[in-house]
Amino acid sequence: MTSTVVAGRLMLDPSGASRLEALAKAGEGVLADAERAETDASSDPSRVVVLGTGPLEAAAQEGAHKILELTDGQVTSMARSCLEFRHGPIAFAEEGTLLIGLVSPDPLVRRYDMDFLAQAVRMPVRKVVPFDVSERFASLKSGEVGVLGVVFCQMLALFLSLRRGLRPDRPGARGLVNPIVQGVTIHPREETS
Repeated sequence: MTSTVVAGRLMLDPSGASRLEALAKAGEGVLADAERAETDASSDPSRVVVLGTGPLEAAAQEGAHKILELTDGQVTSMARSCLEFRHGPIAFAEEGTLLIGLVSPDPLVRRYDMDFLAQAVRMPVRKVVPFDVSERFASLKSGEVGVLGVVFCQMLALFLSLRRGLRPDRPGARGLVNPIVQGVTIHPREETS
C-alpha cells in the first residue's frame, strides 16, 4: 500500500520527483531504525492504538490494519485522531495497550498531539510511542510523514507477527487473511435517470 501511495503522488505531480527523493531518504532513515520497532514489539502488547490527526489519520488506519492483518487478529488494533480517541474510544486502552502517536509536522497540531501523548503516559497502557520525525526530516509535509508512519507500523507488525510464531508473508493461519481480497462479487452499476 505504501508504494501505491508514492506512485499515486508521482502520477498526480510528475514535477514532485525531488519531493519523492526526500521522502525516499527519510524512509531509509525510518527503516534503519527498525530496532526501535522491534523493541516496541518486544513489550508484547495485546492491543495497539495508532493515533494520527488530519492527513495522518489515514496513515494511522493503514498502520492499525497492517498490525491486525500480520498478527492474524491476535493483536487487536484501532486507529483514531487524538481528539476523537479522547471521546469514548479511550475506553479501549488497558494495561496491555501500545499507543503509537503519529505526530503532525504542523506546528499547531503538533502541540495538541504532544499534549495528548504527555497525558497518555499516565494512562493504564503498556507503552506510549511518539512517532515524531519532524526534527530529523523538517521539510516533510503531513502526508509524507504519514507514509513514514505506515512504514514504521509495518515494521512493528512484522515484529509482532514474528513474536507470535506467525509467518508474516502468510499470517492467516485461520484462512481469513489473504494477500488478495477474495469472495467479492462485482455487481453491474445500474444507470439512474
